[in-house]
Amino acid sequence: MFPLPLTSFEEYMFRDDRPGYPTNVVLRLRFAGFLDQATFTAALDATVARHPLLRATVDPESDSRPRWLDHPDWRPVVHWNAATNQYGYPPTVHIDLTREPAVRVCVVDLAAGHDVVLQVHHAVADAVGLNRFVEDLLVAYALHCGDAPPGLALVDLEPARLWRRAAPGLSFPKSLTQAWRQVAGFSGVYRFFVHRPVPLRPSLAAIDERSPPPVLPCPTAHGFDPEETRRILAAAKARNVTVNDSLVRDLFLAVSAWRRRHGIGSDGDWLRLAIPVNLREAGDERMPVANSVSIVFVDRQPRELDDSDHLLRNIQRQLWRAKHGQSTYTYVQALSLLRRLPGGMTPLVRANRCRATTLLSNLGRVLVGTPLPRQDGRLVSGNVVLEGLEYVAPLRPYLHAAFTVFTYAGRLGVTMHSDPRALPDELARGLLDDFVAQVRQSAADVTNTC
Repeated sequence: MFPLPLTSFEEYMFRDDRPGYPTNVVLRLRFAGFLDQATFTAALDATVARHPLLRATVDPESDSRPRWLDHPDWRPVVHWNAATNQYGYPPTVHIDLTREPAVRVCVVDLAAGHDVVLQVHHAVADAVGLNRFVEDLLVAYALHCGDAPPGLALVDLEPARLWRRAAPGLSFPKSLTQAWRQVAGFSGVYRFFVHRPVPLRPSLAAIDERSPPPVLPCPTAHGFDPEETRRILAAAKARNVTVNDSLVRDLFLAVSAWRRRHGIGSDGDWLRLAIPVNLREAGDERMPVANSVSIVFVDRQPRELDDSDHLLRNIQRQLWRAKHGQSTYTYVQALSLLRRLPGGMTPLVRANRCRATTLLSNLGRVLVGTPLPRQDGRLVSGNVVLEGLEYVAPLRPYLHAAFTVFTYAGRLGVTMHSDPRALPDELARGLLDDFVAQVRQSAADVTNTC
């Protein structure tokens, strides 16, 4: 399989990476109980051995198109008793994929147990891929502990599926038969370049791509309790929309209200949400860790947000058309075309323009099929219990905050990663609070109506 050419989206993540804005996904696993060091290291080694891209580096100059190079014997070094910043995370630093593979692992000692913090380059893995990795790691740890439930085993993976990770559901014949549907998608590309989205707030200083920020990552998290989670899910069902439709609407309303309260911008500004979309199909759950996503962009102006019900229906229609009209592939197809033009992806990755106001990644229910016992809905692996998770999305120039939403053990969780160079802690916390309040209000509106 190797050397394996990078997909257009992987190349975009690779080209867009820079020391000041590392393209890393960070995932924190919060355990009750303390991991056995030798057992965890053995489980980690076994897991990395199953996922080729986690141990690969990039040859950027091969045949004018970068390729993945496999290092079968490479295993990550685990940093035990890692020091943390004021947000409780080990520092995230730039990963040069031309010099080292994409994974770093830290273990943090806390009073009630260990936190495991995974830092993975986004060119290698999206959140769905990370969940595949986490499931394998938890199962491998239970197996290495020696007292695993009867019949527990690692799922057989299919590395050959990595060949179709770029757009697994889009064959050439299917692309031709649905070409007419792409017209609407490429009109979205036109809007992407014509609309000038604004950042959450004006930057106070020039962007320095070359110097890492003094503190990174800087996430803030909120967890809804199980009863709140049930109300939020029930409210979306009562409105006959998806939870994602409702969350997109709520984030638009929260961002607009936050900007208005702080005297930022005008009703004519374009606010843009970037929404990652999983491209995997049935059977691709056996694909090793990979990045198999596209992005859909939703633009609105504050003056369009006054009627929240009308806004919700418009968002519902736009996201439905994106999914069922195959325009979920539009962004990756545009990237594929762009890298064939003179200059390649350089114009897109320049840090001189805001590409999105914020990002919302909704992962849905995570780790639901993991074959491990549960305690109050939480996974039990050997001598530890996975109490919770936090997903931290990467930030780009002018993308001052990125939101990740997921449900684990019956609780809806939100992690917001903010850029301290643009959003001081008080402003960042206020933005997350506004989003949480809006999600609660949307659920309450349905309850009060009923």
